[in-house]
Amino acid sequence: MDYNNNQFDDNINNHSNDYEEVEYLDFDFDSFNNINPAETKISDDDLAKIEKIFKTRSKNEKTGLYGSIGLWPLCITFIVLSFILERKFLTVMIAILSGILAIMCLVIYLIAYGKRKRIYSRNDIDTIRSELAGEGVTVFENAKVYLTKSYILSHGAYSNVVKYEDIALIYNERRISKVNGVRIDNGIFVMAILRSGKNINLLRTYNEQDMQMIEQVILQHNPNIMMGMNDTNKAKLKEIKRDYKNAKKGKM
Repeated sequence: MDYNNNQFDDNINNHSNDYEEVEYLDFDFDSFNNINPAETKISDDDLAKIEKIFKTRSKNEKTGLYGSIGLWPLCITFIVLSFILERKFLTVMIAILSGILAIMCLVIYLIAYGKRKRIYSRNDIDTIRSELAGEGVTVFENAKVYLTKSYILSHGAYSNVVKYEDIALIYNERRISKVNGVRIDNGIFVMAILRSGKNINLLRTYNEQDMQMIEQVILQHNPNIMMGMNDTNKAKLKEIKRDYKNAKKGKM
């Protein structure tokens, strides 16, 4: 994809209502966990804005949570009906199926919840918080993507925090599923491959313009990121992975 800076600036101006800058908060995050709001100039509202970003649930976390909440009562209802009604086969089968789905949703929720909570245990969590409170943060609220000076924080399929410098390549996937022969658009998935070879789902969106604008901001922070899954980039990606592994072995 080839986006020029003038086109990007026009897109930003035309969609200024959709994106907002994080308000600058002038305080030190080094002891954030032990901070006493009464001893600082920061209001509770300012602290809540930053924490709200970390508490935002990813798509899988919300799907798992709401699916589990909805399916467990259904399962229990049909279990009760199986004891009341004479025709128990249908009610038992529905109870079993809804129970299986409820368990699957619960597992999805726990995995997604665990990934989000692990962000808090990162060694650089104070730096992340500080950058989220600083200037130059680009917020794509609809996509739940927050671009700081050094990091991408997103709540796509799962919650992720990625440093720009760790990304080797970004590519897009438009995923289509079929249900009874009917094609269903699952949206555009923006995937990042790190120098280590790890794949990360940065976001899922149905808005191609959102995708282009987010990718353009990311490239401004790290112009060395390759865009697109073509033969040239695949070959270069292999070299990057090999160099990363060799460098890691050299440090051991």
